[in-house]
Formats: sequence, structure tokens, C-alpha cells
Amino acid sequence: MIIWVKEKCKEEALKYKYRTEFQTLNGSAYNSAWRNKWLDEICTRMIIKGNLVNRAIYSLEFEDNTAYIGLTYDLDKRKNEHLTSYKSAVFSHIKKTNLIPKFNQLSEYLPLEDAKKMEGIKIKEYKDNNWIILNRKKHGDVGSILLKWNYYNCKKEAIKYTDKTLFMKNSSGAYKSATINGWLNDITSHMIVKMKKKYWTKEKCYIEALKYDTKNKFKVNSCDAYSFAYRNNFLDEICVHMKKFHSGFRGKIKKRV
Repeated sequence: MIIWVKEKCKEEALKYKYRTEFQTLNGSAYNSAWRNKWLDEICTRMIIKGNLVNRAIYSLEFEDNTAYIGLTYDLDKRKNEHLTSYKSAVFSHIKKTNLIPKFNQLSEYLPLEDAKKMEGIKIKEYKDNNWIILNRKKHGDVGSILLKWNYYNCKKEAIKYTDKTLFMKNSSGAYKSATINGWLNDITSHMIVKMKKKYWTKEKCYIEALKYDTKNKFKVNSCDAYSFAYRNNFLDEICVHMKKFHSGFRGKIKKRV
């Protein structure tokens, strides 16, 4: 079992580009850093994503002078969605023209209200320069799900569940919003952490057996490992270091008179 001290957490964090990626792929290290207040320090090199209150403006430009302008909390994810989702106006235009658009980041991550205004300004700029705009919705649309699931509503919803799996399955909107905004650990702190069943091998059983000096202690304190070793016929082999007790009377036997 890895003990996530600060240096190990810092080393692990270097593998990831975003905090959400770090949290998803190594929750143990992420949670340890979060609990010990190291998270901001070890994640300084990571790319900052937006959230419910921070969005960036972007555009996708086609060679036929057609463009899409939008705002998002995650530029990489949104770009991929436009290029692969049949629901996207950009994807439809790709299929229609066989042209591949150029993706541009038009602003830093801005407060939500500022981002909405900036999106409108950028759309006007493109129109003034004779671009054909692919946007189907009115600018400033940020998605009803994320607007609904603010911190208060996510926390209120999370209280209904005893573990994260049930929360994610039964309230995906709240779970998604909490994950995006970095609230998930906070609002699920009351939940039961399910321990994964340990997979015993001969080597793991041997390491476990070294903790005990008698077979009886081994059996009482680590029944699963003991049973696995017994079933697979290597119990005696991994217990050779243990003390052996012999049954029988101790001391002298008195002779009958």
C-alpha cells in the first residue's frame, strides 16, 4: 500500500495535465494532497480549466469563411466534441464540406457573465468581417444542467447517497457539476469508502504471514490470506518461521502409589 506523503503526491501530480485528470486517475494521491492542503502547491504547473464561474471563448474557422464561436470550461474537451459529435453544427459542416476547421482560443478563462458578453462581442466581430456564423443557439448559453447544479444543490443532492457510485448513477448532473467544479470530495466526505477486496497471491500471503509468529495468530488476524494459502497447499511453506507448539502434558507425571 502506497503512503501518499507530500513528495510522492508531487511526483504523481507531474503525470497529469489537469486537476480533474489527476483526481480521476489517482484519487488516493489527489485526496491525500487535498486533505493535507498541498493540492494548490503541487498542481501549479497544471493547465487551469474553467468551471461554473470561469469560461474561455473559442472559435472554429473553416476555409470557406464559415465559423463557430463558443464558450467553455474545458477547451480540449469542447474541441473534441465539435469534431466528433453529430449534434454539433461544426461536425455537420465537416461532413458537408470535408473541410477541417482551425481551432482558436480567443480569451483567457473569464468570469461567467464577462464570458457571455465577450462571446457576443466576438460573434459580432466575425460577422462584421463577413464570416458566416454556424451557431444555432443564442450566445451566452451555458447549459441548464450546470446552472441548476450549483454548490448548494449538489451538496443537498449528495446527502441522499451513501457512496459515490450511487450518487453518480442516480444523479449524474449533480455528480458532473461537482466534479467539474472541484466540489466532489467536499460534498461526498460523509460517504462510505468501499474497500476493494484484496487479491491474495502466494507472495502476498508470505508477506502477510511474516507479521505473525504462530499459525493461530495468522489465522485469527488474517483469515482470508490463511485460507488462501491452505487451499493452495503452501501454508506450511510460508509459515516455516513460526513457532511450533506441541500438545501434551507439561512437567513430571506423578507415579501412582
